[in-house]
Amino acid sequence: MIPREKLEGISFVTLPVSTNSGKLAKEICGRHGIEMKTVLEVSDVGSRELHYIASDVDIARDIPKYRIYRKGELAGEYTSVEEFWQDDFVSFLIGCSFSFESGLLEV
Repeated sequence: MIPREKLEGISFVTLPVSTNSGKLAKEICGRHGIEMKTVLEVSDVGSRELHYIASDVDIARDIPKYRIYRKGELAGEYTSVEEFWQDDFVSFLIGCSFSFESGLLEV
């Protein structure tokens, strides 16, 4: 497990879903050329908790900085996204985003 203070080096993307999170992760990764091994953890749908990478972490408030994109455009930067959280969100924690960040922006 990674201590909460070490989460700064991990990127993540949160999306609303209506399907199984594992299936969606594979679909997104395949569509954008992302190797599944770079996806460190996929949260349960609607959950703000992590189970494998870090404990005692709230995805909506414990990440150092959040950027919200709408239709590929930066809509804002926040220190918490609790007010935006939806019950159908699923989060993907990603080891390093440099090689595929532009692909995720298209999603």
